[in-house]
Amino acid sequence: MLLAFLIGPILGENPMRHLHLEKKGLRGLAIAESFTQNSKKSVLAGVVMRRDFVIDGFVFGTSTLEGDDATEVILSMYKKLERPDISYLLISGIIISMYNIVDLKKISESLNIPVIGVTYKESEGIDDAIKHHFPNSYETKLKEYKELGDREQITLHTSYDVYVRKEGCSISDVKHLLNELTLQGSFPEPLRVAQLLAKTLLQKMQWLEYIVNMFYKELMSKLDCVHVAPGPFSVYKKSILQKVGGFDENNLTEDLEISLRLQ
Repeated sequence: MLLAFLIGPILGENPMRHLHLEKKGLRGLAIAESFTQNSKKSVLAGVVMRRDFVIDGFVFGTSTLEGDDATEVILSMYKKLERPDISYLLISGIIISMYNIVDLKKISESLNIPVIGVTYKESEGIDDAIKHHFPNSYETKLKEYKELGDREQITLHTSYDVYVRKEGCSISDVKHLLNELTLQGSFPEPLRVAQLLAKTLLQKMQWLEYIVNMFYKELMSKLDCVHVAPGPFSVYKKSILQKVGGFDENNLTEDLEISLRLQ
């Protein structure tokens, strides 16, 4: 270990940064997400927070639901910050955005910092869920999932249990760090703030989308070319609805779908 530490810089390799847990100014990047089931993208929010809970920066990104880009998105978020003083990375969950698997080892080796994934519930595994969601291509996802290894259980000073995977640090360092960062319950404060930020940003994006759509509909109405009637305040003849088979109860946007079928 000592030999690798001494030879690494000579060969042009950057040594792994250690967690100096005694420093109040120790900075970490915490990343959490928020998405809705009918979305194509998940909003990722990152918060740079010191060990004494001073917030020191923000960064945002988006990952694809059921995609394979989570690892690269997180790497990109870190690099956007241009903050060499970040000493570790905390991620709320390792399998995010509906089975978009985060490669902790790749991130840790790329950034030369410890990376910790935190989850909050026991699980017997998601092998069957992966096979269900990816019936024609589950082998690759399943392989990535198996390569993550098993989670390790930690009981925090708050008496709550969390389950972690880590790269570039020891389990004792992880427990020490999470105890320092958790004020109550099971959520470390940096991840709690990142989660709130991601959720708020998603809500604002949805609000903006509705405003743009309302403007678009008003404009189309003035031009007499509305091609889809909005669901609220629309009135249909019962006989016409019955003729086309009524609303599709399995459709999340049945109001728009019925408008298209009625044309």
